[in-house]
Amino acid sequence: MKGQNRGDRVNSVYAALLMRAKSEADKKNLTMRDLAALSAIPETRLRAIFEDSARQVTLRELVALSTALEIPVTALISPLR
Repeated sequence: MKGQNRGDRVNSVYAALLMRAKSEADKKNLTMRDLAALSAIPETRLRAIFEDSARQVTLRELVALSTALEIPVTALISPLR
């Protein structure tokens, strides 16, 4: 990540979150409603996260999402290569 500014790194983390969360949900055939129930995150909030309109994703939301998807938080937010 050398040479990237902070904004680029933050965008990279959000891109990873979106791609990995969508990919894992698809692999497990989880709908937004399923994911909301498993994560205890309101469906409207999940939609905002998945549609890239939420930029203040909390640690609680990350943990809940990674638990619902059965993947480590680090896998969910590691920047894409």
